[in-house]
Amino acid sequence: MPKHEDNREDLLAKIELLRLRLHDAEETLDAIRNGQIDGLVVSGPGGDQVYTLTGANRIYRVLFETMNEGAAALGSDGTVFFCNTKLSAMLKTRMEIILGASIFRFVTAADTGLVKALLESGLEKPQKMEISLTSQDGNPFPCHVSTSPFSVEDSSAICMIVADITERKQAEEDLIRSNKDLHQFAYVASHDLQEPLRNVVSCLQMLEKKYKGNLDADADRYISYAIESALRMKGLIQDLLEFSRIGTKGKSPRPTDCEQILDRTLKNLRSAISEVGAVITHDPLPTVPADDTQLLQVFQNLIQNAIKFRGDDPPRVHVSAVKNKNEWIFSVEDNGIGIESQYLDRIFEIFQRLNTRAEYEGTGMGLAIVKKVVARHHGRVWVESEPGKGTTFYFAIPAKGMRT
Repeated sequence: MPKHEDNREDLLAKIELLRLRLHDAEETLDAIRNGQIDGLVVSGPGGDQVYTLTGANRIYRVLFETMNEGAAALGSDGTVFFCNTKLSAMLKTRMEIILGASIFRFVTAADTGLVKALLESGLEKPQKMEISLTSQDGNPFPCHVSTSPFSVEDSSAICMIVADITERKQAEEDLIRSNKDLHQFAYVASHDLQEPLRNVVSCLQMLEKKYKGNLDADADRYISYAIESALRMKGLIQDLLEFSRIGTKGKSPRPTDCEQILDRTLKNLRSAISEVGAVITHDPLPTVPADDTQLLQVFQNLIQNAIKFRGDDPPRVHVSAVKNKNEWIFSVEDNGIGIESQYLDRIFEIFQRLNTRAEYEGTGMGLAIVKKVVARHHGRVWVESEPGKGTTFYFAIPAKGMRT
């Protein structure tokens, strides 16, 4: 028989042998997935190791296989002795290659140290962190990893759950970029609009000064309307510029005495307070880590609101603060006209007004600025109110630290 025919028969025999081995492997993996196998022998550089799952509940093992996140059982050295189909798909690697391999085979070089620390501490208590894994095609992807220790007979092991957060990270990056673009647009638009608007106001005021009384009543009224509208737009632009600067022009946090901030606020509002006979009282206020200029904006806008939206009686405003676990909760309470419940969320939106300009002046930006400043301080703001009886604004900021 010619030699090439012998080679052909040898190749066919090898192919058949590989086919049978692949079939056996697929049957084994199916048995693992279905909870029909209670042990695995993993061959490695140090010899064979036996991992058993004697007594394991079949329902839990099937659940492990069918969950939407990647999952693996790891030895203390990072050896993978069980994984589910989802993890295999995430790594774009066949399950028979993953089993018995080290988890470090799929960890990016930058995160190797993190995973080593995760394995060490993961044997003692549950851990969570974000790392990057690399699929077989060489592309890294971000994931959130949760680990929990468990025991396999007398050996310690780690259960690892892996969630692919690529879409979340992309959404976060898109949001950051969008916010940056929006802030830049607001800043440029409001800054560049100020000069031409200033010229418009100046020209209109000169027209009014020179021709008031020399034209008919309609002309005087039109000039007055134009000046009023231009000044209102100037106020809107200035508030928009101030709003856009909160996240980009803020100062680093430092210990801020809120008693001093309130005192500065009352000095700034002295004329408004005196004009309506308002009474401002306060409890002892704490020192908190904050941007003092922005915290002044919060107090000033809230107290100004209380004075503006007053009832028939002279305004009474009380400022207080209480410690609640790791945060300080401030309150600004008044006896004003109050707010109907359906508007309590809307009032913090940009340029939102509940009353006409004829009733109350303003741009509708004050509470939006309050909300954004408090958010920059990693806090929250809310309001409680009863129409005709008054309103209490609350804002909470952490007792330690803030987002810069």
